[in-house]
Amino acid sequence: MSQQTSCPNAQLRWCDNQPFSTQYEDVYFNSENGLEETDYVFLQGNNLKERFRKSAGQNFVIAETGFGSGMNFLSTWKLWLEHAPYDARLHYISAERFPFSREDLQKAMQIWPEFQALLPELIRQYPPLMSGFHRLNFPDSRINLTLMFGDATEMYSQLTAHIDAWFLDGFAPSKNADMWHEDLFRIMATLSHPGTTFATFTSASKVRKGLQAAGFEIKKIPGFGPKREILTGQFNSAPPAENGTPWLSLPPPPPHRKHAIIIGAGLAGACTAWSLVHRGWKVEVIDQHPEAAQAGSGNHQGALYAKLPAKPISSSQLHLHGFLHALNFLNNNVPADGIWNQCGMLQLATTEKEKQRQAALVDENRYPEALIHAVDSFQASEIAGQPVPHAGLYIPDAGWVSPVRLCHYLLQHPDIHCRFNTRVEKISRNGDEWHLYDSNDQLIASSAIIVVAGASETKRFEQLSHLPVKPIRGQVSLQQTTPQAPALNTVICGEGYISPPLDNRWCFGASFDVKTPSDEIRAEDHQSNLKKLQDVLPELAGHFATQTESPHGRVSHRCASADYLPIIGAAPDYNAFISDFERLRKDSKWRFDCQAKNHPGLYVNLAHGSKGLITAPLGGELLADILNMTPIPLEKNLINVMNPARFIIKNLKKGTI
Repeated sequence: MSQQTSCPNAQLRWCDNQPFSTQYEDVYFNSENGLEETDYVFLQGNNLKERFRKSAGQNFVIAETGFGSGMNFLSTWKLWLEHAPYDARLHYISAERFPFSREDLQKAMQIWPEFQALLPELIRQYPPLMSGFHRLNFPDSRINLTLMFGDATEMYSQLTAHIDAWFLDGFAPSKNADMWHEDLFRIMATLSHPGTTFATFTSASKVRKGLQAAGFEIKKIPGFGPKREILTGQFNSAPPAENGTPWLSLPPPPPHRKHAIIIGAGLAGACTAWSLVHRGWKVEVIDQHPEAAQAGSGNHQGALYAKLPAKPISSSQLHLHGFLHALNFLNNNVPADGIWNQCGMLQLATTEKEKQRQAALVDENRYPEALIHAVDSFQASEIAGQPVPHAGLYIPDAGWVSPVRLCHYLLQHPDIHCRFNTRVEKISRNGDEWHLYDSNDQLIASSAIIVVAGASETKRFEQLSHLPVKPIRGQVSLQQTTPQAPALNTVICGEGYISPPLDNRWCFGASFDVKTPSDEIRAEDHQSNLKKLQDVLPELAGHFATQTESPHGRVSHRCASADYLPIIGAAPDYNAFISDFERLRKDSKWRFDCQAKNHPGLYVNLAHGSKGLITAPLGGELLADILNMTPIPLEKNLINVMNPARFIIKNLKKGTI
């Protein structure tokens, strides 16, 4: 799959408020009867009104091959609100190779009075034009929208979902031949199940034969207006077989009552709890500390941003996904009052290596200017509100978060019950449930589903002892502010970081030490943090030097994996993996037809390291979708790089186990 970059937007020509594509030389919709055509072809063609009415307690999934102006989505949204039961949830997935800009989308849809109550919320959440997956949540309507910016075939090949209805929309095969081909129809089959329906405005022979070859039954019905015929039908075949790498498959969860126990009340645990309760679960969070966020998530402030490379790789792609998702999550769900602030961030080039990296990023021009752009030292000083001696990159949507306050806020939901001062020493499977025990072998709690999200607790559980996680010591410095301190308007990152003060305290640092397990505050780390500050904000560092009070500090141990990527998903049965996949020791490309064996009902959400503010909210959504078997807002290749089994498979291929 192509790496995530800026996505080319739709090139439009407007005539009487109707958008015309100059890329495909065709209109997106008819301004006189476009709504009627959408209703007839896609809504009636998939019998959605009746199916929505019967969807009580269910997830209904629609997939579309061309989001375009958003008319089909808004029409479906309106129909859903009119006919779906309150306990049903709609998942709408749409691909778009040339997405509208936010301004063009608003202009195209504002002509329809039917959508004026819905359009502002879509416009507010509409993502930047970056290729890849974007999850938008509309909780009051019980709708998730996953926008996939890129080629439809490529995007759907990366999707994990079970589709109930297809909208085969897009420009006609004669104008957009690249989309209508057998690869797309084959991928549709892998995502469908017996009874999955489809509807499309075209009756072209190429489309009809391609769908039939993929296993869809076809029916011709009268077309809309001057159109003679359109196609509808359903999938009644068996889904294609697995791809030969069963360790990458997502196993269905065991039977449960939508109840889970989460071990760990830091960012990973709190975000997982939040995502589950907003899908109707009851959650119990257990933590050995007296309150939430007392370990790696306990710092006063953290920088909310993603460090973007000139040439993206999987880790940076994941971090950008997480950053954009975290921004949308915070803006939709979390008040800014003392919890977070979208004040922007300056990423300064304080070394020659960083100057070269940033210059390469600007030259590659992979990211929209609204997301990140270069500034000189004068512009950086204007943004910061005090002298900045370096040029750098500015991310206007970045900011800072108080991870402690965020965790407390997320855990305040009435369906989340927290038990603190409770250390889980052992877990064991007993029948259909997991039992949690303390150091005296006394039962603490039990549940069919357990999520281990406590970094320090992972290795002592026998089932998870093989996971290569390690602590990384970090010390931040805390300095009381004074009226004489120079103002700071944005987060500054160089070799370290500093945020505008919160509760009259500056938070800056941080050290990065993979060798020292000590929790002791060290004077040399304060000096190092002050030196990093001197490099980026000499005026503020000079002010601190005049203070008689020495800085305070906090030490935490971030949990990181061997490859510094999170570990999220079902916990593999280590011994079963070694036995079932031992042939990889001799043939790393062997394709298996067996099922991977995981510990039923045991999941992990770990090792977010120093990136937890941008990976934990996305990780919580990922795990909640895995447990609910609902569409996942992340490409398969990115799900795979976080798969807990990846280390076993890698070591088998290397012959080290």
